Amino acid sequence: MRIGIASALVGVALAVAGCKPSQKTYPVSLAEGLARLDKADVIGFRNARQCGLLIHFEKRLPDGNSVTWWVRSKNQLVASFSVSLSQTGNGTQATIVVPKAADGGEIYDGKQHYSHPALMQPLRPAVQEMIDAAMEKRPFDWHRLPDPLNIGPNDTLTNCGMGQESLQRGIPVELSDPEGVPHDVAVKLGLSH
Repeated sequence: MRIGIASALVGVALAVAGCKPSQKTYPVSLAEGLARLDKADVIGFRNARQCGLLIHFEKRLPDGNSVTWWVRSKNQLVASFSVSLSQTGNGTQATIVVPKAADGGEIYDGKQHYSHPALMQPLRPAVQEMIDAAMEKRPFDWHRLPDPLNIGPNDTLTNCGMGQESLQRGIPVELSDPEGVPHDVAVKLGLSH
């Protein structure tokens, strides 16, 4: 009982301190983990997390026990992330790898500024939910994501801003659009290339 209470207190302390586990273990074999990851709900992930750009996920062929997804808009790489699986004594451990941003943090970590963001920030919890969903054989569920769901630099809640509204109107933002100008307006003003 004391061990359970101590474990719970350590978990609460880590949560309060803002520490995020980068690894999680699932009760499946490595082969089954890779098979489930191969069927991850990237469409649900994209639909729930995309900003104003039209984006497409390209799953790279597994490299050993790692799977990488490239996120592209009009064939331009705008983000990527990888999941590496390894066998442990009690299942398969998944480790998320997100590329570094120019400031040394991770891309889309909630502190980055993008003139044309592809995804809501932070990215890591959404990738974790995609893995959890794959391992549990269920669709991606944005309701399971912790707050904040969408945050930008200096804790602003406008990471996607007008881009997401434009996409919902059926007019996606383009990478060549000036920052802060909806695509249809940029085209009318001759500002988009």
